[in-house]
Amino acid sequence: MESVFSPEVAERHYLEYHVPQARQLPDLRRDTIGRLVETRTIPAERHRGAILAFDSVEAPPTARPSASRSAPTSSGSSRIRAPS
Repeated sequence: MESVFSPEVAERHYLEYHVPQARQLPDLRRDTIGRLVETRTIPAERHRGAILAFDSVEAPPTARPSASRSAPTSSGSSRIRAPS
């Protein structure tokens, strides 16, 4: 049996709960999720990261989940890297 704190349980919870919640935000146009990659100069301080793109700068603070919207597009990337 898996521990509550196992990486597998945490990963499944993130993908099955947090990702669908984020994808319900109104005006969300694109989302990219992935594991963070440590570089020589930047540590990976979290296991996963997400980038949410909206139509305007004002959209995210006022965004509320909406059941009646289409799913955003995804880049399909599995890794998020810091800029070179």
